[in-house]
Amino acid sequence: MYSDMSPPVSSQPFNPAAAAASVVKIPGSRLELQEDFGRVIRRIMYSNTGDFEAVAHTSNTDQKKKTFFVENSEWSMCRSEAQLAGAQKKYEMSELLWLRALEIANSFSAGDPRLPQTLDELASLYFARKQYEKAESFSKQALEICKKSFGPSHPKVAYCANNLAGIYFCQELYKKAEPLCLEVLDIYTRMYEPGHADIGMAHGNLAMLFKQQEKFKLALEHCSKALPIRSAALGANHHMVRTLDQMHIELLEKCGDQTKADLMREQAQAKLGWKLFDSTIVINEGSDLLIKRSLTKLL
Repeated sequence: MYSDMSPPVSSQPFNPAAAAASVVKIPGSRLELQEDFGRVIRRIMYSNTGDFEAVAHTSNTDQKKKTFFVENSEWSMCRSEAQLAGAQKKYEMSELLWLRALEIANSFSAGDPRLPQTLDELASLYFARKQYEKAESFSKQALEICKKSFGPSHPKVAYCANNLAGIYFCQELYKKAEPLCLEVLDIYTRMYEPGHADIGMAHGNLAMLFKQQEKFKLALEHCSKALPIRSAALGANHHMVRTLDQMHIELLEKCGDQTKADLMREQAQAKLGWKLFDSTIVINEGSDLLIKRSLTKLL
């Protein structure tokens, strides 16, 4: 919910500033990909600013205008205090503050972006507390309102859809997550040029989702598309790229292409070996002796 299907209110960097994770414990490589899903399964540290842009609407003359909203000091205070309480893991206090913010946001004019923002923050909070039914309810409302306010092909819609998909994914409700993930990919494909980081993220989420359903050919197709994009965006030695590498190898084997799987494994090991070599040597000015000693240990 909240990969990178491991989501910030602004989905553009999904991604996201790193913050202390308060997410469901998932072992191994699944957790690494989980960080992408929903950009997401968002850390409760609220690393995002929490601000939605003003909503655009079409007037009778078909001219785009901005919806300007009146500042509400109580809502802003509730938001700030709720985010602080969440960061301090005072979840009950954070919940009360966000619920009060929701009461206030419900009184705003139609299309005010603070309402879907508040709903999304509540979904994030309940997800972190593993209260999935509540998280799903608020996430659905946020998605519906964003579609009405921003239109069906807006990045905020993709972001909210990805969050909801992440909630389903963590409950192993893969059939519910699948159409949402496809919707996210469709929006990003129409919005961005090929090779955009968010397109790679969406392909990676679908690869993981199809793999969990044992739809290995579909998973391999999306993983193959995700790998070069994610590698370019994050670097070949990034842990999430290495996880995709491993999944790609497993999918090749599942699909009967052992020769290519073996080649990919050799390439992945070579990348990992260089990373380990590089990180072992500590270089300071005038540290030639230290470098030689490090090299001697490695060899």
